[in-house]
Amino acid sequence: MDELEMLCADHKKLSEEIDELTEKKNALREEILNRMTDSKMETEHFKILKVSMLQVKTPLESARALNCVIVKEEVDKDALKKLHREGVPVEGIAVTTSLRITPKQGGKSRVPFDDGEPGATEQ
Repeated sequence: MDELEMLCADHKKLSEEIDELTEKKNALREEILNRMTDSKMETEHFKILKVSMLQVKTPLESARALNCVIVKEEVDKDALKKLHREGVPVEGIAVTTSLRITPKQGGKSRVPFDDGEPGATEQ
């Protein structure tokens, strides 16, 4: 395996480990929530605060029927992105770069990994 292939394999392995840890973390969160008898609790070593956030995804028509619609001026993000792509300096625009690494079509979906540290991929 060349160096780029090894880096991609390490990236995939870490992504899978993160997914597994996220599942375990979510299961622990649910168990903790089930055991909480109040919204604020303390153990010997931890303070626990249950925080709930309201997410509003009400369709415009439903909100309109409830007289809960406002008209406001807002930034035209698409127009600003177009100007930025054309080279016009625009305040408040940042570029974020990420990677999406997936197995090749028809290729192996699993790359052999060593159980060691990242970078220890079998060749």
